[in-house]
Amino acid sequence: MKPALRFLFKIIIIALLLAYVFSQTDVAAITARLERMDAIWMAAAVAALAASQLFSAQRMRHYFHAVSEKKLGFLYSGALYFLGMFYNNFLPGGIGGDGYRLIVFKREGLSAAAALRLLLSERASGLFVLCLLFAALGMMAIPGVSGLLWWAFVLALGLGYYLSTRLLLHETPFMTLGALPWSLGVQLTTLLAAFAVLRGLAVDQMLMEYLCVFLVACVLSAVIPFSVGGVGIREATFFEAARWMPIDGDTGVAFALAYFAVYLLCSLIGAPFMAKLPKNG
Repeated sequence: MKPALRFLFKIIIIALLLAYVFSQTDVAAITARLERMDAIWMAAAVAALAASQLFSAQRMRHYFHAVSEKKLGFLYSGALYFLGMFYNNFLPGGIGGDGYRLIVFKREGLSAAAALRLLLSERASGLFVLCLLFAALGMMAIPGVSGLLWWAFVLALGLGYYLSTRLLLHETPFMTLGALPWSLGVQLTTLLAAFAVLRGLAVDQMLMEYLCVFLVACVLSAVIPFSVGGVGIREATFFEAARWMPIDGDTGVAFALAYFAVYLLCSLIGAPFMAKLPKNG
């Protein structure tokens, strides 16, 4: 599919999801919550999300060094991640962040296959830790689910991740285990950003439940490529989750919109690097 058509398809999906959500929620209440958003907590959320990008850059450096004789500099890697974030959100009709990094990896000497496996390894590691955190929060936030089922989920997840990294991505144990601390840093700072957004909206109850739904939305955004920055998917996830969890649907939708605003603000850090990336070294 051509980039312009792919972008148009995403916009249609986003519009349909948001139309569905807003047709059944109190838009005035959502707007009022967003207008009262605390600026200090908003800034804290941007800072936490920026930290998650730096952890992502470190994970990328780890994988790159494991498959190549070259090393990527910290500033170079961070700028590359922020620029990719900017491309994903502000230039969705053209080259995305992953596509741009793929080009850079090839320019740095990786074959197309190795560069693609590196990107997939990053995604798989992040998704694995994301699911582990969901299981940890879910044990505390979702009532009525047996602890045995949660542990079965964790064991199946670990086995699936191990087999996919060894058989499909051809990772060594050094590559897999070395990336996990960075992935944990990515997801914990992302959760911290979500917590800051919730506090900025004056949410002080059911925080664990809101964060648990947020992790589900993150997983869906990662595996369903029909959105820009997760918008639409997050809102719909919170709205549907409010039907069976003790959270407020309007508050959840307001949180999803506020989080996307934070994500857009963080993306602007990458704008200056459109002109030139720092020198690798």
